[in-house]
Order: sequence, then structure tokens, then C-alpha cells
Amino acid sequence: MNDKTCNQPRVSIITVVYNGEKHIETTIKQVLNQSYKNIEYIIIDGGSTDGTVDIIRKYESKISRWVSESDKGIYNAMNKGISLASGEVIGLINSDDYYNVTAVERAVSKIQEAGADFSYGKKMMLNEYLQLAKVISVSYPTKLKEVRFNKVHPTVFVKSCVYRKIKFNEEFEVGADYDFFLRLYLSNCKGVEVDHVIAIMRTGGVSGRLNFDEFRIHRSYFGAINASACLLKMLFFTCLVRVRDSSIIPKNVRERLLALSGWRPVV
Repeated sequence: MNDKTCNQPRVSIITVVYNGEKHIETTIKQVLNQSYKNIEYIIIDGGSTDGTVDIIRKYESKISRWVSESDKGIYNAMNKGISLASGEVIGLINSDDYYNVTAVERAVSKIQEAGADFSYGKKMMLNEYLQLAKVISVSYPTKLKEVRFNKVHPTVFVKSCVYRKIKFNEEFEVGADYDFFLRLYLSNCKGVEVDHVIAIMRTGGVSGRLNFDEFRIHRSYFGAINASACLLKMLFFTCLVRVRDSSIIPKNVRERLLALSGWRPVV
């Protein structure tokens, strides 16, 4: 370990995965190839039955800790990983997604400079079938209703002391990200933006599934009327995702539709 690494706070990166053999190797490689070197890498596998565990074993000597056992869902696995982490800062990267090579370095630097509790950055959405990508950024909310960080969680790095106090609510199937950041905001935690692409996220996955978690969460914070508007937006978004990923619609038509909303060819 060199002097530079000794002066870096330890960062724990957690990947939760279940039957993710298609992309997990890319996720692992991009964690191991980070420009920031003081990283503890933890993989929580939910008892995969495909080739995921074989891929994990391939990199076993470079992974700090991994387990393969059944769990109660994504957020149960994330909470499990957080409980095992020893770093001062924690990042969560999904098995379908991967980090920009400078992601951890930029995130830690911003947290230190700003004295922040967490950082968040831009995400690049990647549609591999159409070979189109779109960079999406967020701004720090000034009102509670603007908290929408559940869409960019793989770009977020949070101090471990915060995660110890605010855990994911395992009652939700896919909406605990949203709930987590609402509670983070209500706790007056300080966030800082990283003006760079932090994570590349593939289209599809659980985030595109229709569910009512977000409606339930929204209703508990903002009331039934406001939550109904949220439900309509959720349904509209889900329909857009279905159109984007539908094999019924010709590829060239989908490309044109996505181009209108800012998607560009992968370079």
C-alpha cells in the first residue's frame, strides 16, 4: 500500500446480484479498475443458479468479501452488505450497471471538499440493443417534493455513519430508494453534486417494472391527491419504458422516438 492509498479514506462498494451472469463481470472489472485504490469490495449474491458465482470466484482474490445465500429481496441484500462494510463511505452499484473509472475518486473528493454526508452525480443510460445513450443529471432539491434520487442511486455515495442510522425499508419491493432519500432529506443531511458521469446504467431491470411502492410512499408523505398525480406519472413512465423496449415496434421507429428525447448513438 503506497502513501497515497494510506491517506485515502476507505470506501466500501457493494454489489447485490441474483442470476446476473450477463453483466456482472463488467461491473466487477470497473470496480477493480477504479483510479481510487482504497476500496473494499463486497458482493452479496442471492443464491444465483446461473454462472454468476463462477464469475465471482474468478475474481475472488481481489474481492474483499462475498456471500451467496438466499435473501428477502434487493433491499435486504443491500442492508446486509452495508452491515458488513467497514469503509467510511459506501457506494452501491447494481450488477447490471458499472462505474466510470474515476467515479469513486470524484465522489470522495467532493464529499471531503464540501464536508457533505453524501454525493450524487450524473448517470448515463445505455440501451445496448439500439446502441443509444443519454446522460441524465439532477439538481439538489430545495423542496421535499423534488426529492427524486431513487432514479440515480448508483451514482450516490453515502457516509457509512448515515447508512447506520437510515436503512432501506425492506417492506418495499423496488421503491425503498425513494423512501431512503426522502428520509435522508428530512434528516437534513448535506448532499453535494459531482458534475460528471458517475455510473452507466443499462435500460431494463427492476426500475422499469410497474409497481405501487412509489405511490404508497408518496401518499404517506404528501397525501392522496398528490399521490394520485404521482401514480399517473408512474403509469406514463412505465408505458414509455414498454414502448422503448417492445420488440413489436420496429427498431428504426424506436430509435427515432428516443432521439427526440435526447438519446444519441454510443460513441
